[in-house]
Amino acid sequence: MHKRILLAVALVATLATTVAIGQEWGKAVIRGSIQYIAWDGSRWAAKVDGPNFFIAPNGDWARGHTSVQFDYFTKDGEKWSAKRNGPNFLLAPNGNWQAAHSSRYILFFSWDRARYYARFQPDGTFLVVVE
Repeated sequence: MHKRILLAVALVATLATTVAIGQEWGKAVIRGSIQYIAWDGSRWAAKVDGPNFFIAPNGDWARGHTSVQFDYFTKDGEKWSAKRNGPNFLLAPNGNWQAAHSSRYILFFSWDRARYYARFQPDGTFLVVVE
């Protein structure tokens, strides 16, 4: 029952946000990577690496590595984890993959503490828009 409630809440939040930002994608820009704030407050960057991500501290790609997931703060300051799920993201609250759901886009805090939305592009880049 608890899992169903979490899934329902995640679905409603995703649908509500989809409606709210529907018109904003026209202002989006294409980026090769996204810059996010990790759970420990450090700055990281992520780019597509096949079915995974290539993540790098402070965007220093020489110090980066391939990862199945990355942990970030949402636009509301909540802790979430993200994995690739084909053309979508698989998102898990607090890294709880039992409560994960698929989403076309991710909502995150960037290094400038602005709130962004990003979705995958077929060429491995991200389409990104500020809230």
